Amino acid sequence: MLPRQISFEPSAGLLSQFRLLQQPELLTLYAIAALGYGGSFAVFTFLSPLMTTVTHVSETSVSLALMVFGAAAVVGNLVGGQLGDALGTRRGLAFALIGLLLALAALPYTAPHAGVMFVNIFFWSVFCFCTGPIVQAGVIAVAEKEAPDAVATASGFNIAAFNLGIAGASALGGVILAGPGVMVTPFAAIAAAATALAITPFVGAVGMAESAPALLPIKGKEIV
Repeated sequence: MLPRQISFEPSAGLLSQFRLLQQPELLTLYAIAALGYGGSFAVFTFLSPLMTTVTHVSETSVSLALMVFGAAAVVGNLVGGQLGDALGTRRGLAFALIGLLLALAALPYTAPHAGVMFVNIFFWSVFCFCTGPIVQAGVIAVAEKEAPDAVATASGFNIAAFNLGIAGASALGGVILAGPGVMVTPFAAIAAAATALAITPFVGAVGMAESAPALLPIKGKEIV
């Protein structure tokens, strides 16, 4: 059963959709989505062999580590939304990506130690999933300004970028696993996150925290 009245917005035309891919700021955000978020899966996809062969824990403990990662992902999404509101897209992404880089860089050192490895996994997931809502909010803000009739399509492209990053990083991780070994996978994720951080300055000042504040004179004072 469906309600009689359902709001319907016609899909954007092909020209509007292609116009999205001509926006440098959107392409930068999509790249950050693929590299910053998706790059972590070069390690995460192979977390089980990493933890069983390096951390020397049981498969049951690996399942617990995955639960920790999932719980931290919920926290990361909530924190990411708050960061985006407080700092804006560019600064929020920089904060999240720096945290992600530190968490990934710590993996080779924490992996041999079960206790700190679990703590590392928690913060790795938090910072990784922080990026998602910040990028999504930035994409919508840019699309509403540049292609208001294709906001839904722009958001869909962002999800595609996430998945493309996951697929590419997982494939790269598989090659690394078959070659140099599982302990090299964190370095692939570090390289991806570092690239995402390097291109973050090219994201324009989108988001309330980065937009020019309005000055409202009230009784001879200004509210910024």
